[in-house]
Amino acid sequence: MAIRFLPGKKKHVNLIIKDHVIRYAELKSQRDLDLAKWDERFLPPGIIKDGKIQDYDTLALILEECVNGWKIKNRQVYFTVPDPFIVLRKLTIPGDVQEDEIKGYLYMELGTSIHLPFEEPVFDYHVLGANHQNSTEILLFAAPEEVVLEYTELFEDAKLRPAAADISSLALYRLYSSYFEEQQSEAIMLIQIDLISAVCSIFKSEILYL
Repeated sequence: MAIRFLPGKKKHVNLIIKDHVIRYAELKSQRDLDLAKWDERFLPPGIIKDGKIQDYDTLALILEECVNGWKIKNRQVYFTVPDPFIVLRKLTIPGDVQEDEIKGYLYMELGTSIHLPFEEPVFDYHVLGANHQNSTEILLFAAPEEVVLEYTELFEDAKLRPAAADISSLALYRLYSSYFEEQQSEAIMLIQIDLISAVCSIFKSEILYL
């Protein structure tokens, strides 16, 4: 479930920026998952800490070098929001809120009946379905707007065009489900182990629960 910034059908690139590395991948086409190009650039310690950019100027310089070296200038980019900033909440909203009204309802309720550990969030949601109490259950995905905008600005400064901000667990599950479609009804635990972090996520019936 990606947070979209701008429409477009042009071929895009995918970037993941972690505390220690910038990773790049590009598919041969939008219809399959065959990699056309990929690369990575390790970062010096202290540039990013727990997903938060500590040295913007140095990171911007390194990313610009990567963009030029990988020849992806002016391309649309899909990127993941750093995992430490992602908040997932299961919410119950009134059943009379129509599907095309949900986003407006969430905007109205954030900070009042819906509380998050940060102000000014960017968010997306997934409708789970109605229940017997005339209400609707949804999954809310949220991240601090300032963090997303800082990464967006970083990409724009490097002459990239941010197209969507994604969640690493959802991106990984989409990859998994493309190869194992017959097992999507099962409960699945995915563990991402990196150099300095580990992220565990659980899916059941294609829904992220943790």
